[in-house]
Amino acid sequence: MSTTTLQFELRQGGTLTDPDGNSVLLSDATGTYGARRTDTLATVVADGTPMVRQSAGVYTYDVTDPAAGLTYQWVAEYAVNGVTKHDTFTAYAYGSGVVGFWSSQSQVEQQYGKDNTGLDADLDDDGTGTASVWQAALNFTDALIDRIFRVAGYSRPTDLSLSDYVLASGYAAAIVRNELHKARGSTEANAAGGPSTGGVYQKDADAAVASLEEMAEQGVAFPRPGTDAGGQGNAPVVLHLTQDEYGRPIGPASNYMRPYFDSLIGGYRWS
Repeated sequence: MSTTTLQFELRQGGTLTDPDGNSVLLSDATGTYGARRTDTLATVVADGTPMVRQSAGVYTYDVTDPAAGLTYQWVAEYAVNGVTKHDTFTAYAYGSGVVGFWSSQSQVEQQYGKDNTGLDADLDDDGTGTASVWQAALNFTDALIDRIFRVAGYSRPTDLSLSDYVLASGYAAAIVRNELHKARGSTEANAAGGPSTGGVYQKDADAAVASLEEMAEQGVAFPRPGTDAGGQGNAPVVLHLTQDEYGRPIGPASNYMRPYFDSLIGGYRWS
């Protein structure tokens, strides 16, 4: 069972400061709940539950998630100089998240941040449907990368510890991130008036696709259906161009050049 950490910080004049009595409770103003789901409004943390002091002005509480992909609304109750206050927050229950073959929700969150990606996945700003948005982005990315390697003659690897898989997975995360942002339709410009955030993600995704295509062209240690019975560790196939049309020995050439040479001059011998 996964957990989500709720964290409350109290600052006064920019300095982390404890509230009265070093006490922060999870409690809404009506005394109904401490934290609740935004989709069903079901309580997940009872009203009046104390948060744990971690350091001056920092308090946390770990929620046991009933499911992954949820969004919580939670309220911190505290007092400063005898005045009771209630601050309302939103938290995302990521759990193990949604997974694809080339990437996963947790990987993208690690690279780009849970809150940033969570906001883009929450299309309706109500905490619902985030899992399906993640799955759509991951499915698109899987299909795109599968095609890139399939065109080059490769199928999915079974050994996910391969360095080629790790590289491809990192590129996949950039593509997933861009798909999430596109789904949200964000077009905000940065503070300096430069490219929008979406433009940055698109640039990263384009670079990732170019790198994946280069990997496929240069050769990866993935299975080649019909040539190695699905084994791992395949180096790029190299055909040695041993003789030209006059019988003179020449050096090796990569297999992808064969059609090019054949189209120019016949009579070459390949081994």
